[in-house]
Amino acid sequence: MTLQTVRSSSGHTAMPIMIPSADVETDDRTSWDHAVLAPLVRSLLPPDEANDVLRGVYTIAFHAKLMERLERIRNVADANMAARHGGALQAWRLKRVTSFIDQNIDSALSLDCLSQAAGLSRMHFAALFRKATGLRPHDYVVRRRIEIAQRLLSGSQMPIVAIALEVGFQSQAHFTTVFKRVLGITPHRWRQMSEAEGPAA
Repeated sequence: MTLQTVRSSSGHTAMPIMIPSADVETDDRTSWDHAVLAPLVRSLLPPDEANDVLRGVYTIAFHAKLMERLERIRNVADANMAARHGGALQAWRLKRVTSFIDQNIDSALSLDCLSQAAGLSRMHFAALFRKATGLRPHDYVVRRRIEIAQRLLSGSQMPIVAIALEVGFQSQAHFTTVFKRVLGITPHRWRQMSEAEGPAA
């Protein structure tokens, strides 16, 4: 037999699986298939789908279900590791993620891409990031968008719509809504107040 590894869709090595070598007798391979693979297939799929897979009709359903189960196992392992280490996101991972956010602030920043930047699974990353910053990843991204927008509003004459796009909002209307929700005033009014306070500073 040879040892092969199955990888999840995210590219992480998930589980080693023993595969009969080419020099193993056919009868031995058949026995191995029945003893190991058949029960595995039947444990993951409904009876009809399992029978189709075992007859060689299709394997997509089995592959998808296997990857789903392996991902769950990896997430549980990540959570257990976090618990053992006190649930703290390492400083270098946090720096990598916050730098990634700032460098891509004008782009869509999903949990998937942030967790990939950290090199962690979604579940693991989200929990550790919140412990490290006190904010969920999405809330942190929104906060950074608004902070950078404030700097642009007070330090440049860029139109508000241009600033909205610069910090990752799809429209000025959405930017205004979020800005007002976070700071209590509109971007236009905030700029006016900032300009009025400038000479007195």
